[in-house]
Amino acid sequence: MTDHYPAQIKIKLINAIDEALISRELLSLKALRSCEVEAVIDPSLIYLMLPEQVARQLGLRRVSQQPDGRPVTEALRLAWDGQVITEDALIAGEQVRLGRVVLEKLNLLDDSPELVVQSAPIELLQPDFWEPDFWEPDFWEPEAV
Repeated sequence: MTDHYPAQIKIKLINAIDEALISRELLSLKALRSCEVEAVIDPSLIYLMLPEQVARQLGLRRVSQQPDGRPVTEALRLAWDGQVITEDALIAGEQVRLGRVVLEKLNLLDDSPELVVQSAPIELLQPDFWEPDFWEPDFWEPEAV
């Protein structure tokens, strides 16, 4: 970690599912689960990491896991300095830690050469089976029975 990073920032965490249900008027605003925490800036990590107690406080379910077995939560929202982003998180550790993905989205990641991640060549992002017709609306319509 370079010297110009603050060691921690205060960030608000919000259950994104609760927020979506409130916007659809299916849940009361009083039921929104959120908390403010001191989060460690850690560009050596890739993802957001939450302690299990914070994930429970927010009511986040485990929806998948990393190949090494670490559980991944459903979506949550992070609010900091007028910005709001949506992320999932790894459940691990004793502190909320913000990895590169979150730091980049919040414009907290510097452009130091050691932190730059190269994009994949465009050829790798467009597989051979890619055809414009694939995304036509009738592709998604169910067949008549």
